[in-house]
Amino acid sequence: MPGTLTVPAMYLPLVALLAERYTVTLVSRRGYGATDRGPSPCTLRSQTEDLVAVLSGIGEPAVVLGHSFGGVIAMSAALSESTRPARLVLYEPPLALLGPEMLPTLRLCRDAVAAGKPEEAVRYAFRVSGSPDVREDTVPERALTRLATGVHGLLADLECVTGLPGPSPEWANLRVPVSLVRGERSTEPYVRSMDLLRTMFPAVPIAVLPGQAHFPEDMPLVDTAIG
Repeated sequence: MPGTLTVPAMYLPLVALLAERYTVTLVSRRGYGATDRGPSPCTLRSQTEDLVAVLSGIGEPAVVLGHSFGGVIAMSAALSESTRPARLVLYEPPLALLGPEMLPTLRLCRDAVAAGKPEEAVRYAFRVSGSPDVREDTVPERALTRLATGVHGLLADLECVTGLPGPSPEWANLRVPVSLVRGERSTEPYVRSMDLLRTMFPAVPIAVLPGQAHFPEDMPLVDTAIG
């Protein structure tokens, strides 16, 4: 399940790797298509229903890789009574960033998009990540332009994030196996988020990918997490 500001094309190298051993379905989330902006305000429930519908369409138990906010959606879908994943692989779902404290970022991003400056919204999102190698003043313009194509998805995700009181206590009671993965170079908000997941799943070790950050370069998850 793609994360915030990650358009489907960014996962194609991972899809090619996984396709050697698995049947792969790449989900295009609301707001990340060329024209689809999805409902506004967006809710976690609507995003969860989308994933449950995809799982239902697949028609057989599926492992769900949830990257960033896609991991939050995956955990929510795993609570479904109708169709749930066979397993979750969670790469840095931003549990430490859930809640109304993100409202100032949502307002800044909305204002930037309304002013016709989607790249500025992307910069604000990077500022929240706290990553020294993706500071808003160091991201190449070409990369900003590419990421800005998902700006409506960014707004939708922020609407979801700010509409939550925080991590759901229900997530600790998931009835599906869980794998936890983070990057060696991931920054404080995501490390803290993984620590929160560790408290929910104390028996599950966290696999650390050497050299990787929140937006991994190659996401070598096949042998590390899925098996």
